[in-house]
Amino acid sequence: MERSDQHLLIDGYNMIHGISHLRSILRESAEAACDALVQMARTIHDEDGARVTIVFDGREKKLQVEHPCRRGTFSVLYAPRQLSADGVIEQMLERSPDPSKVTVASRDNMIREAAAARGSFSVDEADFEDWVGRCERRTHTRLRPARNHNSQNTLGDLWATAMEPEGGKADEPE
Repeated sequence: MERSDQHLLIDGYNMIHGISHLRSILRESAEAACDALVQMARTIHDEDGARVTIVFDGREKKLQVEHPCRRGTFSVLYAPRQLSADGVIEQMLERSPDPSKVTVASRDNMIREAAAARGSFSVDEADFEDWVGRCERRTHTRLRPARNHNSQNTLGDLWATAMEPEGGKADEPE
């Protein structure tokens, strides 16, 4: 996937509380809910090529940065304890060289208004889920073998297609 110049900033816990299946996971484990949000955001990162930053409230004295996908274009930030995730997002918006290329995912009206005031776009939890769904469908369509568009492929079908030599059928196992 070609890298885009778009940057998606996600208000982490705010989105987790707004997306019903993440909220359900959160009741059992905050870490699992965060991981599930990371996976959703990774779908957008991988399919649309957007740079992604998820910002959570943190407990440490300094800003903490993780790269869970081992790519510099996908970051998880934990705000320093004296600053909220909202404060980090606002600072990132202020420092952006081109705010029109930034999309903020949040349900927080103050954050959404701050994004709009700087010329950025914002999406709420429903828009974010729709975006993830569109990316998942495109990925699925792209990965589906072209010659079997109208059929459900079994793992055996996919294996046979992968093992088929150029220009002919794969040999049947004996």
